[in-house]
Amino acid sequence: MARCLEYCWRIWRLENILTARDRSSLFQTIGKIAAVVFLGEFVVMLLLQYLPMQLSSVQEGLVDAGLLTAVCTVALWSALFKPMRAAAVAEGRKFNQLMEAVPDGVIGVDENGRIRFLNERILALFKYHRDELIGGPVEMLIPDRFAKSSIRRLEEYWTSPRLSSKVDRKDMIGRLSDGSEVPVEVSLIQIETPDGLLVIGSVRDVSKQRQAHESLLEANRKLNTGLDDLEQSSEELRRLSELGELLQGCVTEQEAHTIIGRVMARQLPKTSGGVYLISASRNVLQLTSMWGDQADTLVPILAPEDCWALRRGRMHAAQDNQSTIQCAHINPQHDGYICIPMMAQGDLLGILHVFIPSENEKAHDRTEESDLDSKRMLLFALSEQIGSALANIRLREELRQQSIRDSLTGLFNRRFMEESFDREMLRAAQTGCSLSVVMLDLDHFKKFNDSFGHEGGDLVLREIGALLLKERCGSDLACRLGGEELALILPDTKIDDAIDRAEAIRQHIEGLTVLLGGRPLGKITASFGVAGYPQHGADYQQMLRAADTALYRAKATGRNRVVMAEDLQEVSSSSVDAIDSELMTSANDAA
Repeated sequence: MARCLEYCWRIWRLENILTARDRSSLFQTIGKIAAVVFLGEFVVMLLLQYLPMQLSSVQEGLVDAGLLTAVCTVALWSALFKPMRAAAVAEGRKFNQLMEAVPDGVIGVDENGRIRFLNERILALFKYHRDELIGGPVEMLIPDRFAKSSIRRLEEYWTSPRLSSKVDRKDMIGRLSDGSEVPVEVSLIQIETPDGLLVIGSVRDVSKQRQAHESLLEANRKLNTGLDDLEQSSEELRRLSELGELLQGCVTEQEAHTIIGRVMARQLPKTSGGVYLISASRNVLQLTSMWGDQADTLVPILAPEDCWALRRGRMHAAQDNQSTIQCAHINPQHDGYICIPMMAQGDLLGILHVFIPSENEKAHDRTEESDLDSKRMLLFALSEQIGSALANIRLREELRQQSIRDSLTGLFNRRFMEESFDREMLRAAQTGCSLSVVMLDLDHFKKFNDSFGHEGGDLVLREIGALLLKERCGSDLACRLGGEELALILPDTKIDDAIDRAEAIRQHIEGLTVLLGGRPLGKITASFGVAGYPQHGADYQQMLRAADTALYRAKATGRNRVVMAEDLQEVSSSSVDAIDSELMTSANDAA
């Protein structure tokens, strides 16, 4: 009995030490041994019953002891193995319930790579029936291109203690029953189960997470693109502002044309183009600014009817020479270009012409199309900026010309003459160069007004003004001081050369024929007075006074002649007054 209790105690200890699988195997072995012993005792009893055999008392004791052992073994097996077997079954049921309660798919694989356990979520994820997977190879759930590496990784769990003792997570691709694929996250660990030692894999469908991640990446990409576009727009606005400031600071259109070419090369990199301005006659456009590698292919002059942008009155864009109408001024080898009319206050100034680079010509996706749209918007802004700036420059120049020129003759007025004369005097004093001034007055001008009216007198003044503009050279300044009195300022001209110039102009005036309604106005002559720096004055007022005195002397000595101021160095103020009186008397006699 003590021996039996000892056996029971040891068995109870084994129940608390061994796993359910080990206890099941142990008690199956004990049951088999008990069955064999019991069967042997039964055979011995039959032999003793039916065969006449004489046994000694020792032998009978052994037989009884064996029989008692067999009976005890069977009793222990019946009393302990069955409850433990039931406990093992219950433990396996709890394990299955626990695996079914896991929110992810769970699969168990043995060392041979066979599937021994799986829950319903695995079946729902991979769209299989249970009997199709149990006992089958795990490669059924892995695409062929990943099968070898995945099986190799699984085998390492059976050979590497370092891997089998920790959880390993990995992103993989699963293959469904219909052959389609799904992204999954697999966590592997080696644990003891009711079915033995297995590698348990927790499989989670991460397709939604992957989509959310991709959506987040796409949103981040769009955000970065938006920030880049915003930064680019800010840079474009800065350059537009810089262009506007530079153009506003230009004094002449030629300065503006130079700045436009340089700024457009920076504003529109990898492009070529030019700015065409319409002439005053509005029958031709001339290339005034250009930039880029293909600028040499631009035509220097074009007619308004050659450009579809001018015909339509709005932007004309051509992406290729097959599907869109090409302007006549475009070289056929250029596929993509944009022409934009430049307007200012409803008045056409010209066109902005830009060649579009080949990488932007064909907008096959939304991104490239959006880039092309933004480039068009930038071109619109540039055309408006350039058009407004050129219109302002022209307006300023027109106002300036009105303020410094005589409207009748086109010559500079007295105010501009005084400012320029003073500036030239300072330059001559600093550099030591020569400076001369010629003053002329039309002889008997009053008779033209009296005989032909103011129209005749104005016609004579216009013809004389045109002649002076034609005869001037370099930096010469032709001015109208008032009435029929005119002046020429000749920088870098010595007094002798100035006298020769004055004599040539006098001869041209004398030979001039002016017709009014086909009727000649008569002979026109003029008197000239010439003065030079520094011999005739230290400032422009002294110079003018000297030239004016010489002019009076020319009038007094018979008109239609040139007199140099140095001939009047000894003339007193009283003599000048006498000359004035003589001129007045002559004028009254002529009247």
